[in-house]
Formats: sequence, structure tokens, C-alpha cells
Amino acid sequence: MSEIRRTSGFTLIELMIVVAIIGILAAVAIPQYQNYTRNAEATAAITEAKSFQTAVSICLQSEALANCDAGSEGIPPVGGRVTSVTDGVIVITPGTTTVFGADAITLTPTLNAATGQWTWTKSCTGSATSGSADLCATEAYADIP
Repeated sequence: MSEIRRTSGFTLIELMIVVAIIGILAAVAIPQYQNYTRNAEATAAITEAKSFQTAVSICLQSEALANCDAGSEGIPPVGGRVTSVTDGVIVITPGTTTVFGADAITLTPTLNAATGQWTWTKSCTGSATSGSADLCATEAYADIP
């Protein structure tokens, strides 16, 4: 009698299908992860700037705009992602140049003459270089009030 020999394991086709599925999942997941990390970097920078924004708002209640600089009138000295506070204008440079290139967010206090209230205007400058993200296109920038 001949003996039937059963082998166990995966065929080459089955292994190729698994590798293809993993490749498809990676092709979808990696860009999503990069978007997530870029947005997190921008959000962290904007959150860091909130304390400066509050300090400038308090300064504007009793001082002229020209006196509201970093390191004076209760405004903390610049550091981290906040690179400048001059005449109440806050400049934020989130991340390294490899993440956002030379992009920066500028928050500018503006006096509404009709109401006498200070409001904040946001702007985004710079241009993303090849291999870097566009800061102005992040969800974090869009969510700044």
C-alpha cells in the first residue's frame, strides 16, 4: 500500500497574498501617520503660544501695543516654538525645518475701533520645501480662532 503523505504549511501563492495585503495596508497607514504627526506638531506649537497670547492680551489692557514685547510687562521671554513677541505680534515656528520648512504662524492683535476690543488675526507664511509639510494646510492652523 502506498502511503499518502500530507504536508502542512503555506503555499507560495498564500504567502504572496499576505505580503500584498500588508503592502496595501502600509501604503494607506504611513501617509495617515505622517499627517497625524505633522498636525500634532502644529497643535503643540499653537498650544504653547496660547500663554503668550493671554499675556499680550493682559498687557494690552494697560499698556500701549509697542510696550508688549517678550520679557516685559508680564509677557514671558520667548522660547521653544514661540520665536518672537514684538509689539504684541506673536510668531510661532513649529517643528524643525525638515517638518515645516520655513513656515511660521503669526498672531497679530488688532483693535476694533467700533467696540474698543482687541481681536487676534492669524496668518501663515513660508513655503513648504520638498520633503516638508505645508503648515498652512494643517487642521491645527485651520482651528485657530
